[in-house]
Formats: sequence, structure tokens, C-alpha cells
Amino acid sequence: MRIKIVTLALLSLAAAALPVGAAQAQAKIGVVNVQRLLQEAPQAQAASQALENEFANRRRDLENQQRDLKAKEDKLAKDGAVMAEAERRNAEKALRDGQRELARKQNEFLEDLNVRRNEALGQLQRTVLQEVQTYAKSAGLDVVVADALYASQSVAVASVWPEAHVGSDEKVCPLEPLAPHLTEVAPHPEGSFRDAVRHRLGLCEHLAFLRFDGLLALVSAPAVITQFSRWSQTRETVSTVVFVASHLSRLSANQAGILLQIVREVRARGYRVAMCSLSDQVYEVLARTGVADAIGPDKLFATQERALQMIYAEAHLGFGEAACPLLEAVPAAGIRPGP
Repeated sequence: MRIKIVTLALLSLAAAALPVGAAQAQAKIGVVNVQRLLQEAPQAQAASQALENEFANRRRDLENQQRDLKAKEDKLAKDGAVMAEAERRNAEKALRDGQRELARKQNEFLEDLNVRRNEALGQLQRTVLQEVQTYAKSAGLDVVVADALYASQSVAVASVWPEAHVGSDEKVCPLEPLAPHLTEVAPHPEGSFRDAVRHRLGLCEHLAFLRFDGLLALVSAPAVITQFSRWSQTRETVSTVVFVASHLSRLSANQAGILLQIVREVRARGYRVAMCSLSDQVYEVLARTGVADAIGPDKLFATQERALQMIYAEAHLGFGEAACPLLEAVPAAGIRPGP
């Protein structure tokens, strides 16, 4: 029996977001609602009924034993005060022994039921995946992900977005807003660092500040690296990058690991890398997980201004830049041009 509900639970998000003509030119990502499939597929209902039938007798036996013990407990509570001492002790011991035996049988029952349930679920998942693959192929989807593996469909799309765009020359993808973003920021005349493109700020030829943006900023190292690769193609003279973490108010240990992957990959491409604008919580997690030591404590700065002051000379070592906009925008930082 085929799972007909697949066509309802598998969504081509890119195609749904665009007119037909535009959608045909975009990468198509499908997200499978696995939980819905496993709940509503005919095979799931049949497997559930089979398990119920298989364990029905043992379940009834346990329920009967539980009722018998409850009756004995009630009788002891009612008549215990008028029983002979030896009779009462024997009744209490028999009740305790019965409760221990019932607990043992209940544990065995649950263990056996879980083993059989996992076996049935594994078989059902294999069947579902086969159906999804068949549907995805017929629908022409580029990438299919299961939302049960991620916190949400947005997280799923953000995680697989780079894979869907490998080798792609697509300039504007409608799903890109769901992916992590790197925004180049620069000192604004008013003193703060702002989006350089939006505010038309001057950029240094050799030093760049890239801010992690988006709610899913560190959901996937490959997604961030893909963004970095696209950015670097437009800024080929940059040799030093400072990642700005001002939008990362909190960080998990897993995200710290993703951050380290990003830093190592960018360094492997020949860039000097530092970080700045770390909240106390973010720095604590980086220190606790060893990521701070791996990046280098001397490459972590509390503010963008401090990072600019400490890194500027090194970033310009051996380069000539007659009128660097960083010097003009932040004269109060106490920066001195390098050789």
C-alpha cells in the first residue's frame, strides 16, 4: 500500500513562493512533515493496531494483578487494626512481595513494548523514506529535508540552503532570507558600526567587519561559509576579517562548535580572523568549551572599536592605503597607520 499522504506533507517551498515561471528557475527545496506522515499513514495505523493486539493479553494480566493488589491493600487498611500481629505481618509481606513482582513485570512489559515499537517504527520510516524519494524525484526537487530533524522548517531550510546552491549562479534566491547572513559593517560618522551597503559607507581595502545576522545565524557552518564565499568574491583585497557577534545575545555549546568551524575554514583560506562584540554569556560559553583558546584570546575583543584599534596596523602591514575610511570615521580610536 502506498502512502498517498506524501503529496500533502511534502512542500516545495521555493515553488510555492513564486509565480510558475520564476519558480522553474529557482532551486526547489522540499520539507517533509515526518510526524504527520508517521501519524496518518495507513501503515502507521496498521502497525499500531498490530502492537496493541500483540501485547493485549499481557496488558490485561497486569491490570488484573494491579486490581488484586489494590483489593488486598484496601483490606489490610480496613482490617489491619483487628488482625493478629503475625497475620498482619504476613499480609504486609505478601502485599510488598506482590507489588515488587508487579513492578518487575510492568518494567519487562514496557521494555518489550518499546523494543517492538522501535522495530515497527524503523520499518515504517524506511517505507516513508522510499515514498518520499519517489515523490521528490517525480516533482523535480533539488533537496529534501525532514523537519523532524530540525526545530522548524526554517531551521531545516537554513541548514540545507548551501547544498541546494552548490554550483548555482542564482543571484537572488527567495529562500535566502531563511539562511544565515553576513552583513559587512563599517564605522558611521556618528560613531557606531552600521550596514555599509545600506548607509553607503566607505570600506577599507584590507580589513573587513562581518556581522552575524538573522535568527538562525549559527544554525549551520556550511551556510555561513557559503555566504562568506559570495562576499569574498566582491572583496578580493581583504586579508583580515573581524566577525561581529553583536547580534548573538546567547550561544549554546553546539553553536560555539559551529563558530569554531567557521573561523577555522576562513583561516584555512588565508585570512586573519578575529571576533568582537561578545556578550558575557557568549564569551563564557566560548571559554568553557575551549573555543576561545582555539580562536586565540588575543583575537577576541569586547567592542568593534577596540578590535579596530588593535588590528588595524597588522591588517595594513605591507599594504599602502592612502586614504583608509576607517581612519577617517573613527579618529578617536587612537589608530596609527602601519608601515
